[in-house]
Amino acid sequence: EEEEEEEAGGSKLFYTYRVRVANVGTETVQLLGRHWIIQDSRGVTVTEVPRGTRGVIGCTPIIKPGTCFQYYSGTDLDEAPGSMHGSFQMAVLDDRSQPLESFDAEVAPFHFWPPSTPA
Repeated sequence: EEEEEEEAGGSKLFYTYRVRVANVGTETVQLLGRHWIIQDSRGVTVTEVPRGTRGVIGCTPIIKPGTCFQYYSGTDLDEAPGSMHGSFQMAVLDDRSQPLESFDAEVAPFHFWPPSTPA
């Protein structure tokens, strides 16, 4: 789940977002890395976090079945709207927290909308 907020600041817009990673499976997993593509209103990539960049916000959380991990982060754009999509690199863990197999969890695009202006 993603949520966006925006704040006007000079000529750039700064957006904060919340990402919640829920483990709806039956096995414990660990978030190992990420890949993000942030695009402007024309679809031009303005920022890319390379695939495999370690963790999120300095963490590589272990997520047990039926639980979730969430974090907040932010990005700026010169113009809005914009969008962001990517993936998390995950590992299924055994009972001793050792990796058994890895997989990518795709994150569908979500949008950053400009602040609304009063009429």
